[in-house]
Amino acid sequence: MATIFPHLGAVLASGALNPLRLSAAAQAATQGAGTTALVIMILIGAVLAAVGQAVRALVALAAAFLQVAAAMASLLIVTGLSAVVIVILLIHP
Repeated sequence: MATIFPHLGAVLASGALNPLRLSAAAQAATQGAGTTALVIMILIGAVLAAVGQAVRALVALAAAFLQVAAAMASLLIVTGLSAVVIVILLIHP
C-alpha cells in the first residue's frame, strides 16, 4: 500500500485517469457511432419517404377503383330501371 499511493498520486496529477478526457480510441469510437447514427437516420428517412410514396399510390389506385365501381353501379341501376320500364310497357296493352 505504501508503494501504490505515490504512483497513484502521480497518475491522478498527470490527468491520465480523467474521465472527461477521452483517449484517441474512445474519440474514434464516439465519432464512428455518431456517423453510424447519422447513416441510420438517413436510411430511416429514405424508407419513410418510400413508404409515403407507396401509400399515396395506393390511395390513388383505390380512388380510381371506387370511380369504376360507381360507374358500374350507375350503369347497373339504369339498366335495371330500363328493364322494369320495358316490362311495364309490354304488360300493359
